[in-house]
Formats: sequence, structure tokens, C-alpha cells
Amino acid sequence: MKKILFAAFLPLLLLLGQTGCNQKREVVNDSIDSLSLRVGVLPTLDCLPFYIAEETGIFDTLGLNIHLISYSCAMNCDTSFLRHHLDCAMSDIVKAQLWNAENDSVRGLLTTPLRLYLLTSRQARIINVESIKEKIIAITRHSVCDMLLDNISRSVKLGSEEVNKPQINDFDLRMSMLVQNQYDGALLPEPYSSLAQQRGARLVSPSDRFCKDLSLLVAHRSTLEQRPNDLKQLVKAYNQAVDTINARIASGSGHSLLSALPITDIETDTTLTLRPFSYATLPNDSSLTAARTWAIGRKLLPAKKTDTTLIDSTFVSKTK
Repeated sequence: MKKILFAAFLPLLLLLGQTGCNQKREVVNDSIDSLSLRVGVLPTLDCLPFYIAEETGIFDTLGLNIHLISYSCAMNCDTSFLRHHLDCAMSDIVKAQLWNAENDSVRGLLTTPLRLYLLTSRQARIINVESIKEKIIAITRHSVCDMLLDNISRSVKLGSEEVNKPQINDFDLRMSMLVQNQYDGALLPEPYSSLAQQRGARLVSPSDRFCKDLSLLVAHRSTLEQRPNDLKQLVKAYNQAVDTINARIASGSGHSLLSALPITDIETDTTLTLRPFSYATLPNDSSLTAARTWAIGRKLLPAKKTDTTLIDSTFVSKTK
């Protein structure tokens, strides 16, 4: 019965998922011009250093002319990047490898501490990971979100096809539909995970034991060739923002930093515990290999495709 109902409502879910991807939110810099480094970011906790670098004037202090553009929907950010409307963008280790399979034109510069959480609605009968069989779990397909849910399913001996996975790309919409009990569960990043729990959703599992080093700040190879100093300064600004964030966390006032994220009602989130951030680092080779292996297994990448050099370590030292 669940599968029949899911099939009936799938077109509506997909339409809603796409509808929520029509808008982008900009963090405006007064000195925007054609020479600005255009950086696409997402309103997720792991991207907080970029927002803090903008808000506290770190970019200006370093003489870095940044146009920071925030998207509530990762798909819109991806599209803008692939159309060269952005010089850099936050993405993930799965999508970047899929893009490079086309023309090897993308390079990863750093990873951020992205964590995803499997949540369930109040009315769903999901009490643990084993309970997700034949349930409806909202994700973003062909991404680390998709890979993570497959890994979670595999951990309890379920196949990918044994979980229904509608694509709801917009974070706000995915969270809202979850807390309104419109599907059984969802994978959400922070602070959306905490906001959802504050509104009645329940945590089933974090991502840590299933996937690590999920995110990737990507840049076009042409950007690396033409603007290496700007990219170097961007990483420096990220690290300085990390110092600012960690100092505020240590002083007990870290929660106020969340207001830098363009999320409605973020000030009401009193449940999220901020952890100290680390300086910019590169994803672990094992994480990249796992993502590639998963993509090949799902036939998103050809098995015989030559592995490209995705990571550029010019700006960040590999410390793992």
C-alpha cells in the first residue's frame, strides 16, 4: 500500500521539490563589479565561515572583492556554477566527480565539516535505521545525500531500491514537508536538522559512521589558472573566519553567529550545539574513492572511465 500511495503522489512531490528551487538569496557586497570573485554557498552550518568572513569584513580586510551568493537549493547553485555564472561553489564529492567525467574541468579546493542527519516525522513508524524499509525518505539524488542513504540502507542489509527516495532539493521545503508529516523521513544538514527536531521531528542517525568529507568547494580550472591569488586569499579568509567563530564559541556566544545564515527563524534554534571549526582541509582519499565506487555501482560513472585529478592541493595542505 505504501508503494502504491508513493507512486500516486510522486509527481506532486517532484513538482514541489523543483518549485522550491526557483529562488536564490544573495549576501550583498556593496562593491560588486565584473571583477568580483563569484562564490556560491549554501545556508548550511558548514558554510558558516564564508558568511562570517563577509559579515565581519574579513574579505574587505584582505582586499578580496567577493560576490557571495547564497542558494537555499543546492541544485540552483550547481546549475549556476556549471553555466559559469559562479567562479567557485559549494558542492560535494559525488557531484564533482560526475561533472569531471564530462570534460575534467572542475577542481576541488577544500572540504567543510558537512554532516547530514537522517530524521523521521512524528507520525512515521521509524524507530531505528532498520525501520526505513519501504519508507519515503526525501533526499537530493546523485549526490552525497543519495550515497549516504544507500550506505545507511546497506548497513542493515537493504538494497537501494527498498527505500523510496523522492527528490526534494530545497532545504527549507524538505524540512517543512518533514515536520508536516508529508513523508516518513529526510536527510538534512545543520541547522535544518536542529530546526526540524525543534518542531517535532526525531533523529534516527547522523552521517558520521557512514560517510565523511562529504562537501567540496569547487572551482573551474580556468579560475585556478586566471585567479590563483584570489583563491589563496579566499582560503585565508575562511581560516580567519574559523578563528572568529571558535573564539565566540569559547566565550559562550557562538549561537549568535547563526544569524549570519539566511534562514527564516534561525534565531529560534536553541537546540543546536556549535562545535569548534577546523581550518580548511582536503577530503580524504578514501572518501573520494568511496564516492567514485558508489557512483560506478549506480551506473552514474562508467567503470572504465579514467580517474581524473579532482583535488587541487595548491591552496590547502593535506593534513589527514
